[in-house]
Amino acid sequence: MLPTFLLAEEARRHVKVLLGGEGADELFGGYPTYLGHRLALGYSRWPRFLRQGVLRGLVEAWPASERKVSIEFLLKRFVRAAERPTLERHVSWFGALPPEDGARLAGPRLREDPEGPDAVSIFRRLLGDEADWGDANVEKLLYLDFLTYLGEGLLTKLDRVAMACSVESRSPYLDREVVELAARLPLSFKVRGLETKRILRMAARSQVPGELIRRRKRGLSVPLARMFRVELKELLREELDRKALDREGLLDGEGVNRLVDEHQSSSADRSRALWNVLSLVLWYRHQALGRERELAASGASALLSFARSDLAARGTRAG
Repeated sequence: MLPTFLLAEEARRHVKVLLGGEGADELFGGYPTYLGHRLALGYSRWPRFLRQGVLRGLVEAWPASERKVSIEFLLKRFVRAAERPTLERHVSWFGALPPEDGARLAGPRLREDPEGPDAVSIFRRLLGDEADWGDANVEKLLYLDFLTYLGEGLLTKLDRVAMACSVESRSPYLDREVVELAARLPLSFKVRGLETKRILRMAARSQVPGELIRRRKRGLSVPLARMFRVELKELLREELDRKALDREGLLDGEGVNRLVDEHQSSSADRSRALWNVLSLVLWYRHQALGRERELAASGASALLSFARSDLAARGTRAG
């Protein structure tokens, strides 16, 4: 959200309409999770002692990195969830936490809800049970991400950020004819071997330099892993104070502080989960509890300020 805001803010100085790539990953298989689901089929045939004893032990011993979506991060996610049922595996890889870890963060107010925040059940209602999917499991997951992550996440974010900067945003990949074409294509045109968005790469070869087509996937990101250990360490501790969380009842204070301890001790990268938890807590206090807190405002200001300085530093290094 923050880099997108900074990009839209700068673009508004020059143009009134932005063209974005939203939808390409969901329509043409661009996320590494889709490769992971295909690899999991072969991985499940390995001897159990090799999977659970040797490989997982080696991967778990790998020190946590502060890079976004590092090889260490991907491997740990893979071995922890590769043997789960398809939807549980997808939630574990695509979400901030595995389903059972997320459930343990629920406080009394969430636990008492008979339709509590169970992502796997929600997704199963959208797609049906995995046992009925047949060989279309990865195509089903592309469709799921199109409905949820794209529709409720990326497009919502882009629209709000663009409007905040008084600039329009358009997504050419979501043209009706493009969507219908993508829906008719076999999976091999999208994900094949270790290649994602295969047909898009093929179409772009005559238009885009080869090094851009072959380079590793990169998104707009903020160095949250480091920020939550250094610049925003105290803010995180103060906002996610255990006693305050238990008093409010939305989240379990002990469970949340366990995540904070694991992250700030560098035993694990919990930055994605902590970002979601922090955002939820600040929203809950500001909106649901109706408490206008200066610290919440200063926290958002601190994030934006640091994102600006980090972006400037990267530009200086690039220059």
